Amino acid sequence: MSRAVDRNAAEEAAAAAAAGARYPQLGDAWYVTRQAARQRWPGLVFTATPASRPLPRGAGTPDGADHYDVLLVEDDPADGIIIAEGLREQGTVRTVTRVDDGRAALRFLREQGNARPALIVIDLNIPRMSGQELLTVLSDDPALRAIPVVVLTNSDDPRDVHTAFDLHANAYVTKPVRLDDFLAAVRGIDTFFHSARRETTPPPTY
Repeated sequence: MSRAVDRNAAEEAAAAAAAGARYPQLGDAWYVTRQAARQRWPGLVFTATPASRPLPRGAGTPDGADHYDVLLVEDDPADGIIIAEGLREQGTVRTVTRVDDGRAALRFLREQGNARPALIVIDLNIPRMSGQELLTVLSDDPALRAIPVVVLTNSDDPRDVHTAFDLHANAYVTKPVRLDDFLAAVRGIDTFFHSARRETTPPPTY
């Protein structure tokens, strides 16, 4: 019985996060603190309500295939390996290109000959150009702002969450401490991308 209750609670928490709830709201709903809610449901994928920048129609690879390329902006090599492997193990990510900082991300995105990623995953705490600064540049660049962005970071500070969405991030994920939870959070990014793409891609016409 307790396992069924926990499973149902986890499903409800994930649904609430997808609808725009944050850890403070989840804590209030369960009469616990924000920290306790994060410990109980680590790595939830939060999305803006309404979405600050919905995924564009046909987001993904140009041919509409399920496999897509990811640009990962992460300066921690160990986290980078976990994130890349967690995405690849889903079987839908074709390539993960990791860069260490925001400036390197912009160079990659603007350099001719590099394949345009279908998704950008950004850590907020990166050198040379913070994640928030990178989000600002992406949002202001007509050639880049259509690329969906997921923030994956250690911070669950409500101010960081709201700032990320104000800068048009599509989703916000906190990095859990435990490896299993970390991988589950990364898998949630892939699930978010595909579910959001299905919602914004018009049905085929025959």
